[in-house]
Amino acid sequence: MFVQVIKGKTSNPQALNAALNQWVADLAPGATGWLGSTSGVTEDGRSIAVVRFESEDDARRNSNRPEQDQWWSETAKLFDDDATFQDSSDVWSTFRAIRIKLASCR
Repeated sequence: MFVQVIKGKTSNPQALNAALNQWVADLAPGATGWLGSTSGVTEDGRSIAVVRFESEDDARRNSNRPEQDQWWSETAKLFDDDATFQDSSDVWSTFRAIRIKLASCR
């Protein structure tokens, strides 16, 4: 398994949440090897998305799709600054790090 973790801050949580939901509805069906996504945006605009693929190759193929590029070009504008990406095949260490980070935000 391979995960992509996307984090950022937005001034428009509702629009970013809608864009993330749009990806699942419109682009996920054509994403080979996509296993699922978990994402959310807090009321104060902190955002995280964890996107799971069967392999790194599947994730790269998804990133190279024209419809993915178009979606990201529009979605990236919803972040106040550049979003950060963390790619990892060490899924459990990545999930553990996210859980620790989220716990420290409470």
